[in-house]
Amino acid sequence: MRQKKALALSEPEEEARARVEAFLGVPVVQHDDQTAPSMPDLRIEYTDRDRGAVEVVRDAQPQAVELSNAIGANGYREDVPGVARIWTAQLHPQARVRRVWAQLPALLAELERLGLRELTGSPFHFNPLEYQLFQMGVEHVLGGDGPTSAIALCGAVGVAWDGSYDFLGQWASTVLQENADVASKLSRSGFAERHAYIYATVAGDMTAYRALMDKPLPGSAEVVGGLPASDPVLPDGVDALWLSGLGRTIVWLPERGWLNVP
Repeated sequence: MRQKKALALSEPEEEARARVEAFLGVPVVQHDDQTAPSMPDLRIEYTDRDRGAVEVVRDAQPQAVELSNAIGANGYREDVPGVARIWTAQLHPQARVRRVWAQLPALLAELERLGLRELTGSPFHFNPLEYQLFQMGVEHVLGGDGPTSAIALCGAVGVAWDGSYDFLGQWASTVLQENADVASKLSRSGFAERHAYIYATVAGDMTAYRALMDKPLPGSAEVVGGLPASDPVLPDGVDALWLSGLGRTIVWLPERGWLNVP
């Protein structure tokens, strides 16, 4: 039987490999070489104890993946004609980015003329501007001051974030429940130490994505850099947890608790 050719690590897997290696100070290498089914992605080559395994997963809901790709390709513009502030626009998963760019700048210019810095879309006709936002698939806009005008598109937050980081443990547990193969692969790996590495994305829970940013959203008073106060509840087969977002990674290790990863 012809042996499968090992695939190179994906960009997120390679990023996770390098970050775990740098933080732990030991070599981390590709483990899944296609020689057996359901192999963990990475292997930690400890020199003073048994080796460990790492499985990488992205929090991405299917209905939001298309929007995430569109935002990644065309989600930020500076020096927008007619707009003076820096704006963040949170989009519904079914929004069409091309339509948003065609209509949103004029609406934001009108908000600035009225002295408004924030608006939430609404399906009701009581406020024409709220209804226009809703029709174009924008759930919320928030404006702030900056050296130039800019518009940044992102996935919808869904719920307001109160600035607490305690919810991240529950979010991670939910992601691992929805991706049960992560714990299954780690459990069957035979390794003594098993790490789950979760990426927050704009195609998943945007509250987690915001909490794992290294900078606050434009115009917001959020304080970044916090850590959960309590330990996560992990499924059998997962001993350690890494959470990574836009420019920021944190880790929970059973012997050290929550830590910021440089």
